[in-house]
Amino acid sequence: ADGGNFRLLSDLCDQLLADDRIGACFETRIGGLLGLPITFEPSGDGRKRNRAVKALEADEDWWTLFPEDELTQLLTWGRLAGFSWAQLVYQDENGKPLVNEAGRLTPRAEFWHPQHFRFDQVERKWFVKKRDASGNALGAEEEAVPGDGQWILYTPNGRFRPWAHGLWRGLSRWW
Repeated sequence: ADGGNFRLLSDLCDQLLADDRIGACFETRIGGLLGLPITFEPSGDGRKRNRAVKALEADEDWWTLFPEDELTQLLTWGRLAGFSWAQLVYQDENGKPLVNEAGRLTPRAEFWHPQHFRFDQVERKWFVKKRDASGNALGAEEEAVPGDGQWILYTPNGRFRPWAHGLWRGLSRWW
């Protein structure tokens, strides 16, 4: 993992999550977090900030943006591997824009397995394997830039070598 290749780390984490004791701990931890009430605070200036907060609090946008199954994966892998990725998707499977009941374009975050990413130590950049239309990996890579409107990177313990702070390090010895 320190070389930036996360294939073996991903394989180990898959095996760890398959263990009923470890899997149950993550289900309890993440399920408890997602079971808490969600509140939002307005930031910035203008009338739009209050509309956004109202839409989020009414669950119009939050659960559309972060479906519970995708958010569970993002949080679980973020804690276990030290990082996790999601891609913001703006169209459904038929190519139609994801517009909610209020007429707003609301993307959906889709979890990506960490095995598809690598970190280049020299360039200090993340790269992802490209996929074709059916979702199969092509082998070619493109840069994944967190926060660019396409990618979300979750690093609960900081962005410097996040894999070094994942829970997998302590669990791997027992596994």
